[in-house]
Amino acid sequence: MKNKLKKYSNYLFYSFPLQLVFLQFKKHPFFLFFWLLLFSSVLYLFGTSYGIPYLLLDPEYLANVNFLSFFIVGFAMAAFIMTWNISTYMLNSFRFDFLASTNFPFVQFCLNNSLIPLAFTVVYIVQIVKFQHVESLMLTKEIVWNIIGLLLGNLLMMITTTLYFVLFNQNVETFINKLSDAAKESLLLKKIKLDKFQHNTSNQIKQLRVETFLHLPFFIKLVRKGDFYDKKLVDKVMNQHHRDAFILQLLLILLMIVFGFFMENKYLRLPAGASIFLLFTVAFVFFSFITFWFRGWRTMALISFIILINTLSKYDIIIHKNCLYGLNYITNPIEYNNETVNDAVTKKMTNSDIIQTKKILDLWLKKNKTKYQEEKPKLIFINTAGGGLKATYWTFHVLQELQKQTNSKLFDHTFLLTGASGGMIGAAYFRELYVRKKKQEPIDYLDKSYLEDVGNDMLNGITTSIALNDIFFSGTKV
Repeated sequence: MKNKLKKYSNYLFYSFPLQLVFLQFKKHPFFLFFWLLLFSSVLYLFGTSYGIPYLLLDPEYLANVNFLSFFIVGFAMAAFIMTWNISTYMLNSFRFDFLASTNFPFVQFCLNNSLIPLAFTVVYIVQIVKFQHVESLMLTKEIVWNIIGLLLGNLLMMITTTLYFVLFNQNVETFINKLSDAAKESLLLKKIKLDKFQHNTSNQIKQLRVETFLHLPFFIKLVRKGDFYDKKLVDKVMNQHHRDAFILQLLLILLMIVFGFFMENKYLRLPAGASIFLLFTVAFVFFSFITFWFRGWRTMALISFIILINTLSKYDIIIHKNCLYGLNYITNPIEYNNETVNDAVTKKMTNSDIIQTKKILDLWLKKNKTKYQEEKPKLIFINTAGGGLKATYWTFHVLQELQKQTNSKLFDHTFLLTGASGGMIGAAYFRELYVRKKKQEPIDYLDKSYLEDVGNDMLNGITTSIALNDIFFSGTKV
């Protein structure tokens, strides 16, 4: 009984899924940082004050949160997961030679490498259900439909990627079967010369112990040792897998670059949550390339790359500096400090401003005395707070309601609008509509449609640009 218990304990501890997780913590802890950010975001532990969790839990596409928006997020999420699988396969498969003898080695690897992605998917779905039910007050059928959209997007991307490897990857036996009969016989008798095959140094690298692994269609199987195959043959097959994985990653990046050219089309402005996954995908591909090509020198290579980018950025070679149209950037910039500001303002200018402001106040007083027959009309100053789109929407809504409740008297008594950030955008938008109405333009500035306009999504285009456009073409106008 004791021996049997020990045997099954070894089967569990030395199972391929667990060994892959241990390997990630030991060899590639930086890669786990991306998963940490994702887990922290959906659990409200990261970026809550900036609304990052809501981008993932309530993705908006074309002003709607629905099946399609979750489908797109699911597709992008699967792109990140498959990039994770491809990268870890390229970096770690040489530690597990038994993969070369399995059917569809990459597919088997993905299945066994799914503990972390599966855990995130479960947590993500639970958080979506809680948010949609409690915060968005959605019906159960709507929530279920959204989750189905997320999973179908996942499935479509995973099937597409898997088919690529099924069609182009081959295991050792498939490789042998493609040889001529004479070559097969020579190979089996260990007479074939494989020195011409390029292979890495995995024969000097210790193979990690694995007793069991998950095998499609989802059953546990004992590892079939591959040491009866010629080592160079195994390396040849694994190198072919790495080449295919490398090509797929390049194709993915190329597709994202092409996609970025058509961002002006509103249908291609992805939900911000999807852009987060795509941004992580690009970063993951970059860091996996650095790790794969430089191995033990990856830290030094990364530091050197950062120094190079920082140096080139000073000369506006690879990083585009945004400029305001109409300003002269050829002349030397004026030094900005208290002395410069004070020198730019003279006593004469200050006195002129005071006189001009008094004239404006006198005109305001005269107008309101005449209109409302009050000796001392109320003078209103409006100060708005910042807070992004939420502050823009709230400020515009409050000004609309106050104008309605005061029978359009609010802005007659308002002398100054000030504030910061999003709040000022809402105030400026309302003031512009008010002025146009004063100029007899045929608009109803108190109509609810303007509030809906100011509340429309503006983030999808920005995040899509960051993920797909700015990384590769920082100077492109969008």
